Amino acid sequence: MSNDKFSEDQKKHLEFIQNVITRMNTNSFQVKVTMITIVTALWVWSFSNPKIEICFTAMLSIAVIVVFWLCDSYILWTERKYRDLFDDVAHLNSDTNKQIKLYDMTINDKYPEQLWWNAFKSTTMLLTYLSFVILCLVFCYLAGRINIVESQDKEIPFPKEVKIVIKDNHLQILPLPEHDE
Repeated sequence: MSNDKFSEDQKKHLEFIQNVITRMNTNSFQVKVTMITIVTALWVWSFSNPKIEICFTAMLSIAVIVVFWLCDSYILWTERKYRDLFDDVAHLNSDTNKQIKLYDMTINDKYPEQLWWNAFKSTTMLLTYLSFVILCLVFCYLAGRINIVESQDKEIPFPKEVKIVIKDNHLQILPLPEHDE
């Protein structure tokens, strides 16, 4: 007879729960990758199309970021519940006396202490998603500053013909004198 703490069925149950937790981690990563891809595509589209206002792109990007933040928070919230279920099945939570049936994977009413809001405002979520929101706002601000400079319509005279000289490892660009014809 084996001295194992868990029966084969209990080990299998723990393995099922661990597989769900792993899948949740993968989904969370995919949500972040998809969000970065969509936001990057929006900015590339905006920079390549002069008719698109930069601040419109920033607001659209922030809306996309918030939607993905909500989705990722839901995934983290669910993952935390499954981690609690794992701890209960493995009898790692000495505070609780929850009796979990073999192969029971339901988490809906078992863990009311796990709040969605706590997942939404967790440190990793705030660092990830707020940094992108701030980056979008910085882009919007900088684009506004650049548009102000561009709208002044100052022409910078530049000679049509230049002479390039390399002397003592220094590059010099000199204008050629203009010839009157």
